[in-house]
Amino acid sequence: MELNFLFQRVQLLDNHKVKEKYLRNLVYSLIIINIWTLYCLFSSYEKQVFYGFMLQKYFLKSVAAAVFFGTSIIVLRLILYKLVRFQNILKSNFVYSFLGVLNLWLFAIWLIVIFMRVNTFGFFDSFEILIFTSPLLISTFIFTDLYIYRLVYF
Repeated sequence: MELNFLFQRVQLLDNHKVKEKYLRNLVYSLIIINIWTLYCLFSSYEKQVFYGFMLQKYFLKSVAAAVFFGTSIIVLRLILYKLVRFQNILKSNFVYSFLGVLNLWLFAIWLIVIFMRVNTFGFFDSFEILIFTSPLLISTFIFTDLYIYRLVYF
């Protein structure tokens, strides 16, 4: 009976360290995203005539990069899970949680643009909806994999 209690205590301490690492990764992700936001904002004001287009260019490039890297890391995660059974290699990785936060952040910016009716992209059709809702799908998958899946199965 006492060995079972000790095993449960060690498992709880291990889960606490994992949660602490996830939270630390989220804080680092938010710091990097804030630095990127400030860089994009201040570098776009160098040219007074086209500052709106520069912000739009940074946003579109950020969405494209986040969707590409997010999709590739999810595919890599599924391949490692199915073939090699390394379940926690990517889950404890900083890049995995960073891409989840980044994709959620980009989707939130897109929602703000839509609600403020500042649709300067000019092609509000199914392609734009697909491109700009894919960060929501990627971040939902990553956060579900990091937090909800861990609560259910561990």
